[in-house]
Amino acid sequence: ENLFLATNYVGAVMNAPDFTSVSYVPYCLGISGLSGNLYQSLRTRLKLSYAPNADVHELRMPFASMSAGTTNLQAAADAMMNVLKRIQQQGLEQEWLGHIKNSYIMDSYIRGQSAAAMCNNLGRAEVLGNWQYADDFTKLVDMATVEQVNYALNLYITGLQWTVLGNPENIENVKPPAY
Repeated sequence: ENLFLATNYVGAVMNAPDFTSVSYVPYCLGISGLSGNLYQSLRTRLKLSYAPNADVHELRMPFASMSAGTTNLQAAADAMMNVLKRIQQQGLEQEWLGHIKNSYIMDSYIRGQSAAAMCNNLGRAEVLGNWQYADDFTKLVDMATVEQVNYALNLYITGLQWTVLGNPENIENVKPPAY
């Protein structure tokens, strides 16, 4: 059965460092910066999407993704690529990194307030490579430099795999931008 989708979706996945890599925390901070820039560009400035974002998926084989719900798939994909390339070429700024770090540290404390949350964080970290990582997370965030963040983004993001979901008439002519 074919159902009409009012909104179409475009997304891309990219490489990410291993959970225990020294580049993991800087990379996560960089992807947070990418997410904020996607929001500012695609939602606020271009009005192409109501919820563009980027995330790192904490798995044994981690990856990052960026996505947007939109009525203009081609323009959104092109804008997403432009934002990513701009960040890779120009890097994140120290001031932005400070804001991202503060948000990460605050969220970490809020998410870890209960014994169950602490156990979950330690268990997840152990499964992914080392329980000590969960205990040291806020220190690792605080120690990350803008140079490490920019280096990690350029080291691990060397190509994208695009996915488009939508009504056939909306996706048939979409050509995801080449990396």
